[in-house]
Formats: sequence, structure tokens, C-alpha cells
Amino acid sequence: MNLRLNSIQKQIINSLLDKYENSKSYTGQNVVTQNYYLFPTNIYKDYESDFADVDFVQKFEDAVFELQKEDLISVEKKNGAIMKIVAIKDAISWYYDLVNRREICEIQDDQINYYRSCIGTNSIIDKFCSYQIERLSIGKKATYEFEVASNVIRIVNFILRNDKYILEREMSMALLNDSKLFTTKYRSRVCKVLKEYGIFEDLLKDIDEKQFENVLLEEHKIFSNPSYVYFKGSACINFKDGTVLNMILERPIALSSETLDSISNIIIYNPTIMTVENLTSYNRLNSRETFYIFLSGYHNSLKQKFLIKLEESNQGKKWCHFGDLDPDGFYILLNLREKTRIDFVPAYMTLEYLIKYQKYSKPLESNDITKAKSLLKAGEFANIMQYMLDKNCKLEQEIISWSEQEW
Repeated sequence: MNLRLNSIQKQIINSLLDKYENSKSYTGQNVVTQNYYLFPTNIYKDYESDFADVDFVQKFEDAVFELQKEDLISVEKKNGAIMKIVAIKDAISWYYDLVNRREICEIQDDQINYYRSCIGTNSIIDKFCSYQIERLSIGKKATYEFEVASNVIRIVNFILRNDKYILEREMSMALLNDSKLFTTKYRSRVCKVLKEYGIFEDLLKDIDEKQFENVLLEEHKIFSNPSYVYFKGSACINFKDGTVLNMILERPIALSSETLDSISNIIIYNPTIMTVENLTSYNRLNSRETFYIFLSGYHNSLKQKFLIKLEESNQGKKWCHFGDLDPDGFYILLNLREKTRIDFVPAYMTLEYLIKYQKYSKPLESNDITKAKSLLKAGEFANIMQYMLDKNCKLEQEIISWSEQEW
């Protein structure tokens, strides 16, 4: 057929094909004969309106009647107006050629073959692809459009094989030819696949929903920005290449996460080692009795291994953690203890300090309440959790580090 369709006619034919392909008859699940039809308002929503554009109504009707004249559709009318646009079943096979469209079953077969070809790459991709095959085989759509899915698979495969530090925008350029596309379109999808089909329960235990993407990516040495660990205190840092760096309190340093691998050991001269949750408080603290480390919130396994290595080189030191006086702050403390097996003592994260600075507190949010109740149920920090719930308050650590200047 050599008929060249205009935009209205293409929309009609595509809409009828959508009806056909979404029917039970198409999937073989219906023994009753079905008709496939549209109302004119499905194509031109103002068709029945008294304020419709007269010229466009005429253009729309001309397009419909031309398709009828070519025996591609039938039209039901009432008082001269179009009531229904009905597909002619014997013409449906022509519809695909007219709009240059492939049958959905052919597309699904191609997708199934693609997903099958990816199986054997790694366990996460295998599980993801097997689930897509299962969906497509029963006539359901895959989780993502094909182009998106194929890029998700490429990115996941890269992440799982990556063993070098790389920034997200660099990875995005290398894989997608666009420095921002990973962040804007694929980051959440990729992390969802990793979380859903991978074995990261231990890594992501108690991790806030806002944090888990960063934790997953950094675990595979992929960073949104260069990641640094900050140090302040009296110590001697020995690097594997023989370089020695002597530190004093007045000369704090920051080392990239990548550099941590090049350290053989750090000998700390201060009696106390303190990890600090927030950078502002880290910058404020200045006791000569304490060696301060800023790790920035939840930590990946590389930072955890570094702390374990640091503890092995500095036996007999007192380890403290100073964080926000909110449920998340205490979850970070528990996470540190569990992942490093170091007996971290909470520094100034006490009921006394919450009460002392309560006028600076903020009300709990819904996720705070959930986490506080969970800690109570587990028997962790019961007094302060109960006080937070009773008084509906939480406190950021910066007011404490600023006010307690004798530190």
C-alpha cells in the first residue's frame, strides 16, 4: 500500500495497534472475538466541544474518512459526527508497514535473546536478566526500556569489575559519552539493580535511604567527587614508598581515599583518637590530648579497613566518636563499632549534653522516630532515645563543639 499517512492518521493507526497489542486476543488468552476501536476524543480531545477549532475538526474528519475510504478502518457516525473509529482486522497486518512499526512480540523476542546473551557475565546481571526474560515471556514489559536496560547492564558490569578510583563523571564519559548522563538518568537505576540483586545486606545495614547510593558506589571505588580523610593531631605517617610525614595539631592534613592504600602505618602520639561526623565540628576541635579523624558520615569498607589497620598500630589508645545527637548519629556509632570491632565510646553524645543545648534542638522527623524506636527496641542508648521521643527533639553536634571550647 502506497498511502502516505499524515500525523493524525499515524496517531490513529498507532493507537489502534496499541489497543490490539494490549488485548488478551493478541497474547492468546482470550477465545472471544474482540473489536479494537477508538473514540474521536482519544485523538482530538476537543472534538465534541462547542469551542473546538472548526478548521481542525474538518482536518481531523478528512483524515478519518480517508482511512475509511482505503478500507483501513470503519467509522460509526451519529448525526454526521464520528462516534467510533474501528479497526478492520484484515487490515491490521498493513498497519505495521504504514507506520513503520514492528510487532511487540518481535521486539520482545529480540529483547529476550539479548538478555539471554548477557547471562554468564556475573551473578547480579544474571539475576536481573533472568527476571526480564521471565516478564517478557508472559507478555509483560521489561523493567526498563531496552536502550536504558542495555546501558544499565553495561554500567553494572563496569562497576563490578572496577578496581581503580574513578569519578562518576569520568565513568559517565567513558560509557555514555556524556559526563552528566550517569547522574541524571542512570545512577538511581544502577544502584537499585545492585541493591536488589547483589549481596550487600551487611554493607547497607542501617544505611539511610539517602546514603545507600553513595555507599554502594564508593565501595566499588566510584566517587561523585574526590573523597578525602582529614587528620588533625600529633602523629607520624609512614608511606609504603618510604616517605615519612610528621604531623602536629596546628598542621592538619587531608589525604584522598586512594592515598590511604599507600600508607604502611600511622603512629599516633595522642592518648585519644576521635572520629568526628561533621566537618565543621572537626575544624573546631583542638585538644592536644586527641587525634581527630573526619571520615564523613557512613563509611565504605576501605575506610573501615583503614581504621582497623590504624587501631592495630596504636594499641592501648582510647577511641571515641563524636556525632549528631540524633538517631542517625547513634546508628553511625553502632556501624563503626560493628564494622571495625573497635570499642568506640560516644563523645559528648549524652543525655546531659542534649538537655544542656536543648534550646538549639530541632523536632524529630518521621524517619528519626522510626530509628529511635528501633534503637530502643534493641536496647541501645535507651535513656537518650526515650528522651528524644518524649521531648520530640534532636541536636546537631556543631553547637556543642562551638560552645565547649575548652576541648
